[in-house]
Amino acid sequence: MRPVRYATSRPRGARADSRADASASPRRGTPAVEAPRALPMAVRAGGVELVPAHLAALTDEQRADLRLWSGRVHLLERVKLLRGYVWLALGMTALGVTGFVVGVEEVPPLVLSPIVPAYMWVKSWKRGRSLRTAGLKLRRVLFMPRAKQALPPPPPPPPPTLQDQLEALVPREVLDGPHGAAIRRAAEDRAAILDSAAGLKEADRALLPDLVPTVESLLGQVAQLAFSLHRLEPSIDLRQAEELDARIATMERDVVSLEDERRLSLLRRQRDTLRALADRRVALLRQLDNAGLALGSLRLDLVKLRSSGLQSAFTDVSSATQEVRALSRDIDVMLAAANEVRNL
Repeated sequence: MRPVRYATSRPRGARADSRADASASPRRGTPAVEAPRALPMAVRAGGVELVPAHLAALTDEQRADLRLWSGRVHLLERVKLLRGYVWLALGMTALGVTGFVVGVEEVPPLVLSPIVPAYMWVKSWKRGRSLRTAGLKLRRVLFMPRAKQALPPPPPPPPPTLQDQLEALVPREVLDGPHGAAIRRAAEDRAAILDSAAGLKEADRALLPDLVPTVESLLGQVAQLAFSLHRLEPSIDLRQAEELDARIATMERDVVSLEDERRLSLLRRQRDTLRALADRRVALLRQLDNAGLALGSLRLDLVKLRSSGLQSAFTDVSSATQEVRALSRDIDVMLAAANEVRNL
């Protein structure tokens, strides 16, 4: 017996029309488009609403299910109802047995008193079967301290995808920019390094205590470098620098007044600022490339260590980890200096 579902049921009394189905099926080579479902209509007779619109689409099985649960649809409400109903049936059973004994000895009509608890137990059995069909265990429904604990726990959330992890590091526009590939490559290397480290023996992992935090830190620094480049590059125009050099060379030959000196000083200041920005861009690009190379080298060294297990491969991994740690410190210093300059 399958659980009763209310969303996909055919309206009561509806008949399948083979010609309509044939005409509604998509032709070969054309995309299938789902036709909108018609809203259920209330059943009326002589101006009186016999069946409300929200019940007109139910099947006989669904109507019987609703009657069994007194109109309750939510599974938790059904669990609570069955738990209370079973306790009530137990009480009525005790009264029924007592009434039967009294009826045999003194009051004959009370012999029929067990009929009520019998009916209640039959109804409890039907409700229990309905809950088992829905996927619940009747033992948990009846004996768990709270009704909510009878329901299965919600499924764990799916692990974040690589795209989700990257979007937590940098905005989407940075990932879609020219340096997004460097961030994705660094994230893939980081995932491969962590996977390889997890496959090492516990004694070997103990000899590389800084491996995981160093790799995690370097990935974050790669994201910061890419973000800094994303904000810096729109401010750099090499053609503007060339134009400034040409204007400065012309004005240096034609300086005749104090106003010309002031304009020449402003032009030199602009040129020096552009050169500083260009130098900073080159430094950031170099560090971004170095970080990618360091992660890639460490990834390959770990692969070699797992495949060979030789002491020489372990030495290479340890040396690569130290290089990554030193590079991470250098990038930290650069980013900290940039933040101090930005806050001035």
